[in-house]
Amino acid sequence: MNTTTLRALACAALLAGCGQPVQISDVQATPSPDIVTVVTVSWTTDTASTGYVAYGPDGDLSLSTGLSASGTEHSVALVGLSPDTAYSYQVVVPGEEESLSKTEELTTELLPNWLPAMASDGAAQSGYYMAVPLLSSGGDPVPAILSASGEFLWYYQEESALEMYRVRLSVDGQSVLYNLSDVSLEPTEEAMLVRRSLDGQEVEEISVPGLAHDFIEMDDGTIGAIAVDLRDGVRGDQIIEIAPDGSQQSVWSAFDCFDPAEVEGDLYGLGWTFSNALDYLPDEDAYLVGMYGFGSIVKIDRATGSCDWVVGETAATMTPDPAFARQHQFELLDDGGLLVFDNAGGGINGRIVEYDLDPGAGTATERWSYSADVSAIVLGDVHRFDDGETLVTWSYAGQLDHLDAQGERQSQINLDVGNVFGFNTIMDTLYR
Repeated sequence: MNTTTLRALACAALLAGCGQPVQISDVQATPSPDIVTVVTVSWTTDTASTGYVAYGPDGDLSLSTGLSASGTEHSVALVGLSPDTAYSYQVVVPGEEESLSKTEELTTELLPNWLPAMASDGAAQSGYYMAVPLLSSGGDPVPAILSASGEFLWYYQEESALEMYRVRLSVDGQSVLYNLSDVSLEPTEEAMLVRRSLDGQEVEEISVPGLAHDFIEMDDGTIGAIAVDLRDGVRGDQIIEIAPDGSQQSVWSAFDCFDPAEVEGDLYGLGWTFSNALDYLPDEDAYLVGMYGFGSIVKIDRATGSCDWVVGETAATMTPDPAFARQHQFELLDDGGLLVFDNAGGGINGRIVEYDLDPGAGTATERWSYSADVSAIVLGDVHRFDDGETLVTWSYAGQLDHLDAQGERQSQINLDVGNVFGFNTIMDTLYR
C-alpha cells in the first residue's frame, strides 16, 4: 500500500483535523518472544488519528504497514521481516501536514534451529507469499508464511498431536488461521480452528467437532469449513459456517445432493464422500467441494444448497477426459477452466491437469498437464497466477515448482527430508 493511499484513508477515517500536525510520542518496538520475524511497534498521539510504520533494511523506509485504528494509542505489527537483519523504522501520521517520528533502529534475531531447512534451485521468485503448514513424521505441525523464494516470514511451534492441512492470513490482516483435526481414521471431537495473533501471543480456539481438511474465510469474516456428517452409519460431509459472532450452522450436506443408496463412494474405506478440499466463489456466492470418495468436484449454490454441477468419476454432470483420481486441491480459472491436483489419474507420481469445462455439453477436456518425478500420495495444491505462471505444491515430496506461462520450471524449493507441505494459500500482500 503506497503512502498516498494511506494518507487519503487516514484523512477519510478522521473526517477532520488533517490540516494540523499530530504529536507522536512513546514509540516502542517489541519483538515477539515466539516469532523472530515479527516486531510490534506502538506509539501515542496527542489527538485521535491513524498512522502506519514505514520501514526497511539498512536505512531504507520504502516498506509500510497498514493503518492503525483511529485513536491516541496505536500499535501495528511488522510482519515478514528477515531474520538476523537490521531495520530502520519510522511512525507516519498522514495529513495535510504529515507527522513523522524520528527514525529508529531494530535488529531481528536468528531463526530457531528447529525449523526445517529449505533448498532452492533456479531463478529466485518474488511478488507473492505462501501460507502453508509444515508437517513432519515425528514433530509438531508448524503453521508458516513463506516468501516466494522460501524464506520464513512467520511461523509458530504448535504443540499438538492433531494434523494441520490449511493456513490462512485472516481477512483483516490481524491474525493467522489454521485447522487442527484428524480425519484420516475416525473424526475427532477435539478438532478446532485456531486464530493466533501475528505476534503469537493471543490465541482463540474455535471448536468444530469432526472438522476436516479445509476451510475458507470470506470478506465479512464468516468462515466456511468442511466437517464430517455421520448419518445412519454413513460418513458424509457438510459445510459448517462460523459467523463473526461465533455462532455455527450447517449450510450444506452431501446428503442434500446425493443418496448413498444410489451413489457409491467410500474410496479405500475412508468414508462415503471424504471431502478434502474447499473453495468459495464470491462473485457467484458458491462453494466448490472436492470429494475424494467420489473422485469428483462439486459446485454448490450457497443460498439454496443445490449442486449446480459435478465434474469427475461419480455422480458427474461433466466427465473429464482423461479422468482424474484421488484428487486434492483444485482451482477454477477465470476463463472457466479447471486446474486439478490429480494424485493418481496420471500415474504413480501424479500430475497437474487443466480442463476446459463445458457444462452444457457435459464435458471436461484436457488442455494442459504437468508432472514431475516425485511422489504425490497425499495432499497437493496448484495455483495459477494472473500472468499465466503456475505454482505446484508437491506436498508429500516437500517440493514447490514455479512454472512459467509455457509450463517450464523456473525454480524449485525443497524441504528437508522427512518434512512435507500441507495445502498452500497464495497471497500478494501481508498487510490488509
